[in-house]
Amino acid sequence: MSVFLIRHGQSLFNKAWELAGQSVLFDKQYIDAPLSDLGYAQAKETGKRLNNENIKYVFCSPFRRCLQTAEKIFEDHPNKPKIIVKIGRASCR
Repeated sequence: MSVFLIRHGQSLFNKAWELAGQSVLFDKQYIDAPLSDLGYAQAKETGKRLNNENIKYVFCSPFRRCLQTAEKIFEDHPNKPKIIVKIGRASCR
């Protein structure tokens, strides 16, 4: 069994941070920021790289940027893996 850890694509928050720095930290429009155009392109490229992997389940944070990344990565995957949204912290033993 293989486990792939994937970070979300660039979000509008990440893009704003690069331009304005810490001034965007408490801006309400960035609290649950969606993916930027670059973030969607990154997710699509990741999907191409994972297309031949036997993936059945995807565990994902409920943040919009994470859901958008997972949906974009696996939208054309031949297995159509189930995306499971995980809320809160989990411990591994």
